[in-house]
Amino acid sequence: MRRHLIRTLLVCGATTAAVVLGSSQVFAANTVTITFGGTFMGTRASNYTLTDNNSGVRVTCTSGNLTADFGAVASAALPYNIAKTGGGTGALMAFGVGACTSSLGTATVTTSIPDDVVINAVPGTFGFNADGYIQNHAGANAAIVTVSVLTCTFQVSGQAPFAYTSPAMPNGNGQLQVNPGVMDSGGTGLTINNVSAGCFGMVSNGDSLNFAGAWAVNPAPTITTP
Repeated sequence: MRRHLIRTLLVCGATTAAVVLGSSQVFAANTVTITFGGTFMGTRASNYTLTDNNSGVRVTCTSGNLTADFGAVASAALPYNIAKTGGGTGALMAFGVGACTSSLGTATVTTSIPDDVVINAVPGTFGFNADGYIQNHAGANAAIVTVSVLTCTFQVSGQAPFAYTSPAMPNGNGQLQVNPGVMDSGGTGLTINNVSAGCFGMVSNGDSLNFAGAWAVNPAPTITTP
């Protein structure tokens, strides 16, 4: 009787594990579908901050806008580098922040475009969001932004993590957020380089940088997984 009970428990446990594993595989997104694609605008939904994680120097900008084209695709394999409508280079065609200040004085942030938008994951049971990273179309080693403050100039390169909230999601508000806390971005993060002598050690080559902020997008493309 005891042996029969142990065998029953082992069989039930194995069956339960298989069901759980099967469920995770069912809901694991490995493709992405973009509908209502095309050109859209993004307007400021928060302030934008660029923070040197080593020195603590921070630049805060209170205005921003972007223009992007996410095109349309059905069941594309992840990670997916978004191709804008009609092809061409870089889904992020215009991107800017302004009215910038810092602890060192008034700052100017100049962006480099076009930029690639790479979707790495469509998280959630029903997959109505997208996580990924943004990088210069020329590659991760090319500058995304250049920052100038008084005599100090430096560039920021790498892959900026982002999260997109699709309007198809319950409470979805159609926002593109750059945020270093995105878990499934697949990106490498951002690094400061080409620091000028006029920075006097306030920022240094190789310092890691956090870029955070959000744009409300309209008309908002819908990103799902089938």
